[in-house]
Order: sequence, then C-alpha cells, then structure tokens
Amino acid sequence: MKKYLIFFLFLTGCSSIDQTADNPKFWDLARFFTSQQEKLSQSKATWQKQITIDEVVEEKEMNQINWVKELALFQESDLNKTVYQGNVKTVEQSDRTIYQITDPQLPIQRVFIQWDSNRLPKSIVIESAGDNLLYQTKKQLTAHFVDGNLVNYQIDTQQKVIGLDPSDVHVKVYKKGA
Repeated sequence: MKKYLIFFLFLTGCSSIDQTADNPKFWDLARFFTSQQEKLSQSKATWQKQITIDEVVEEKEMNQINWVKELALFQESDLNKTVYQGNVKTVEQSDRTIYQITDPQLPIQRVFIQWDSNRLPKSIVIESAGDNLLYQTKKQLTAHFVDGNLVNYQIDTQQKVIGLDPSDVHVKVYKKGA
C-alpha cells in the first residue's frame, strides 16, 4: 500500500503549474519532446524498462509504448511557462546551456542541455524539488540522445512523506541494441 501511495504522490506532484508563454524565450523542451514522442511512436524498436522502488526491482521489455505518457515529465518541464518568466538565469557555452531558476519556490530548479556538434541535444538533465504539508520530493530527469534521437532516459525521485520512511523511485528506460 505504501508503495502505491508514494508512486501516486510522485505522479500527482508532476502536474503542470501554468500556461506556456506565447513567445518561447528558452529552448523549447515541450516542442522537442513532442517531436520525440511522434518519432518514437512510429518506431518498432524494443526498449527495456527497469523500475526500482525502495530496492525492489521490476524489469520488462517493451515495444508497444505510449510515448506521450512515458515522456510526460520531460515535456511538462517547459521553462516557457509564464510562471518562469523573469526567474531564469541562462548560461550559454558552445557545447551546453544551463538554465538556473532563481526562485526556490518554483518546482524546476535547473535544466542542463549538452549539445552535440550539430547543436542537437546530446543530453538533457532536469532537476526539480517541491514540498507541501504532506511530503518533500526531489526529482532528476535525464535523457540521452544520438543525432537528436532518444536512446535512453532515467527518472530518479526521492520522497519523504510525513509519517512514512523516505522512499526512492528510479526508472531507467533504454533502447535495446543502442
């Protein structure tokens, strides 16, 4: 029961806060992951998924995947939502872009994008945190790409619910043969 409660809180704590701004100011994560969802939905590749909840591991092989659902956390991490406007410090380098959120009350705290030589994402790391009266949570979303195409991703969550032991949820998904 505890595991279902924690997983439910994990999912419900990921909801969108605000509408997307009309003119994107930051690199468009939402659009990028929408294009990934479309490409992957047409792919026949086999993927391996490993879910670890407090050291209990479940693995499965998948080839019929709802990519909209699978990549929802990445897509919802869009810094172009109006709530982030004026709250993001951008550091641009030739091979990376770092978005540091200046308001600690906002859920996304940092987005790191590593670029390949063609200025396509090589990796994207999104760090977020949140708390309320019932729980505290920290998440790190990591995705890796080859030629702009997703080859694996990982979601790591640490959560403390009042009255329960801390819980860790780790999800690893990778393309078989990649």
